[in-house]
Amino acid sequence: MGLEERRSDRYVMPFESDTSLSLRKAAREVTLDIEVRIIDVSERGFGIMISGVNRDFLRMYDHLWIKSIDNRPLHDHLYGTILYVEPKGYFLKRGDMRLGVSLNEARSWEMFEHLKKKANLILSA
Repeated sequence: MGLEERRSDRYVMPFESDTSLSLRKAAREVTLDIEVRIIDVSERGFGIMISGVNRDFLRMYDHLWIKSIDNRPLHDHLYGTILYVEPKGYFLKRGDMRLGVSLNEARSWEMFEHLKKKANLILSA
């Protein structure tokens, strides 16, 4: 199964940026919130990085709730699914992983505009 074709631009966060998401796995068992670093953002999702310590916390096709972005709580939590997992990359520390989170629907919201302004590179669809 291939990845769905990207329909909107992707905005890459500066490497030294500490822009993050607070998320919670959508599971029946009680889970804790986890803070992850945003690598890039688009209208339909996020590229995130998780540390090697948390690498077993999220897996392909896990569903999750995004509770805050860049330390700003969201009024309406965003629902997403992990659709991409890459354990290797030139910028990753040993054990870290890059994940792609697809939101359940495309959104154009104030926080997206805030993140676009922080980006240092735009990758066209």
